[in-house]
Amino acid sequence: MKKTNELPSLYYGKVTLPSEKENIGFSLNINRNNKSIQLTFNQPIEGSSVWDCNDIKIIRRTKFDEIVFFTHGIPKPSVPLIWKINASLTDRTAAGVVIARENDKAVKGEKGFILTSK
Repeated sequence: MKKTNELPSLYYGKVTLPSEKENIGFSLNINRNNKSIQLTFNQPIEGSSVWDCNDIKIIRRTKFDEIVFFTHGIPKPSVPLIWKINASLTDRTAAGVVIARENDKAVKGEKGFILTSK
């Protein structure tokens, strides 16, 4: 098993956000030591391409890091999303799901995605 500082910190992939029809490319930058996460989308969402995440939990499991965090305002203002990601400790991949939380914009559903690191 690799040490934390040898694990990828930057992952790339595409996701279709709840209530959206088209997928969007994005990168996920994880700082495991500081427990901070930043999402960078290939095109702006609600006026910004870069989103800082909050309520971050990173739990080390036997074969993966379980990462859970929230965003607010993606894909529409006042919409909270929960992101759940399992980042492998043995290869450079991660799989996740983004789930719409209760909101006043009628955004609902969940979408899965796969990420890879270079």
